[in-house]
Amino acid sequence: MTSKAIRSRKSRLNRRIIREKDRKKRNEFFIFFIILVLISIPILLYLRNRIEYVRYQYEIEELKSRKQILIKNAIYLEAERSYLESPRMIEDQARRDLYLKEQGDGGCLVVVRVHPDNEQGKHLLTESKSQDAEQAAMKAGWN
Repeated sequence: MTSKAIRSRKSRLNRRIIREKDRKKRNEFFIFFIILVLISIPILLYLRNRIEYVRYQYEIEELKSRKQILIKNAIYLEAERSYLESPRMIEDQARRDLYLKEQGDGGCLVVVRVHPDNEQGKHLLTESKSQDAEQAAMKAGWN
């Protein structure tokens, strides 16, 4: 018989053989897998904790910068509040926007509201002594 014939005959014989599973290799693989899992669990837990630590560090830095911004805004707003509450500022604004005067000035302010349908649509503001204000109001026909 030739070597080809011998090989083909062996291959036919081997096809009929049922191979048993190698229990030793299977046990070795199982033990290797368990060891791998036992080693990877602490590593994964460490990584998770490290990631949380870094995330919290970023959040702390962001909150610190936000706190600094709020402190600067509070200082600015406190300065603005003290300026707006100062008697000099209140007096200037009352004179400029509300046309008020101190009590001893002796002047009089007449404010006449014109109906919106009126073509002129302006307010009459007259600052003078009380007699002049009454005369101006009478001339305008509002008295």
